[in-house]
Amino acid sequence: MVFLVPGKKKQHSKAYTYFGISLLFSAVLLFLSRNVNGFAQWYATYIFPQMPNTLGRLFSPVPFSGFEMGLYLLLISGFSAFVFVFYFILKKPINWQNRLSRLGRISLCTVSSLFLLFTLTCAVNYSRDTFAESYGLPVHNSTNEDLKKLCLILIQDLKELTPQLEFDENGILSLEKVNIGEDARASMEKIGQRYPTLSGYYPKPKPVLFSKGMSYLGITGIYSPFTMEANYNDNISPYIIPYTTCHELAHLKGYMKEDEAGFIAYEASRNSDSKVFQYSGALNALVFSLNALYANVSIDEFKAIYSEIPSQARMELQQSRLYWKEHTAPITSVAKAANDKYLMANAQAAGTKSYGIMVDLLLAAYADELEEDLLL
Repeated sequence: MVFLVPGKKKQHSKAYTYFGISLLFSAVLLFLSRNVNGFAQWYATYIFPQMPNTLGRLFSPVPFSGFEMGLYLLLISGFSAFVFVFYFILKKPINWQNRLSRLGRISLCTVSSLFLLFTLTCAVNYSRDTFAESYGLPVHNSTNEDLKKLCLILIQDLKELTPQLEFDENGILSLEKVNIGEDARASMEKIGQRYPTLSGYYPKPKPVLFSKGMSYLGITGIYSPFTMEANYNDNISPYIIPYTTCHELAHLKGYMKEDEAGFIAYEASRNSDSKVFQYSGALNALVFSLNALYANVSIDEFKAIYSEIPSQARMELQQSRLYWKEHTAPITSVAKAANDKYLMANAQAAGTKSYGIMVDLLLAAYADELEEDLLL
């Protein structure tokens, strides 16, 4: 039998009280955000901006991803805890229950703290007003002809941009003269002049050291709600990186839904002073649009549009397909399924299918141009 002295009972009580209060506070915030009209938007407008201005500024100067390092430390700590418990069970049979109890309390407090932080810096924002609602974008059902026109507009942008860019010996976009982090911040700050909810401070985006591993998980970038960082995979096709960096920075302004972050990334890239970012935005937007087109028109109609893409961009797309084919493993499908469940758990009912909604936002943004007659 293990006897607990009063001091230990008090420690137990404090730990369980903290755990309960943290979970309760998180639950209340989530309930209010999903059930009280206007609460999430109020939170996104007045409370959330303090997160990147404090936590984001704290981690921004760090030359590596604090989130990535935190994950490694968590894994090391978990393994160490397992070894620690195993050792005391075998070598210290009298004390192992006390040790295990203490480890359990620490684990509970850590988990509840991380969940509370996630709620404060991420979960509540899933219920905010949509970007389209905030800025009056006319999202509605469009025709296949509109979709074709959108693709041709994006293709024309690529044709105009391609001669102004540098490509390597394999015909792949060169990023050697591009400062991804600073150009991404500048692009987002510029678009913030048009959309006030995107204005303000942006922490420095950072590449992930274990980017190749991210590729096997099917991840191009990740927003860390625990360190307020925008992290990107720098091992993927170069044309994806600038757009992805802006995408992750969009999450730092409280736009958690993937379709909205994607559209914001396109708008930031499109209006960027960097031709590389403009090209990246146009080609990524075209990929989304082509996927939608392929699912809605005949193969001959699709080929007619695809043939208009400049050869340089087609080489980029082919290289990207080969890259993802080479970086597919059993864990890839598991990671995608987990991401789908995560999106649905955060009131994004369509799961990964919500990525296609970005095309509706693109169609809304180009509504005036689509009304003009284009040669198809």
